[in-house]
Amino acid sequence: MTGTIVGGNITPHFSRSEMACQCCGRLHEGNMLKLCEWLEKLREVYGPMLVNSGHRCPERNVRVGGAWNSQHLESLAADILVNRDSDRYKLVELGLQWGARGVGIGKSIVHFDLRSPAIKVMWVYPVRG
Repeated sequence: MTGTIVGGNITPHFSRSEMACQCCGRLHEGNMLKLCEWLEKLREVYGPMLVNSGHRCPERNVRVGGAWNSQHLESLAADILVNRDSDRYKLVELGLQWGARGVGIGKSIVHFDLRSPAIKVMWVYPVRG
């Protein structure tokens, strides 16, 4: 499934409103379609997923403390909500198996991105509070 985003859904399980910037509603259509198609494949194995953050405009990225070169700015990243350690580990393992290039592990989210194939990184977000 490759093409242009039409209507409210980008792919069968990921909507434009879920993936667009939360403050301005923008996203990069080509990159977001690529990301959502990847997430659909991951969802087939993992099960339903809730996206906490998809695309971010530069202003929102600064407000949430995102990296200056965040893949969210290019619609190539999504933060998936997780509730239990077992869910987090399963999701990370599957994401790596399915070709995630960037993986960030937090207390309640797992970040996946599809950055340049020449680069592969993994990190852990600091625990706050």
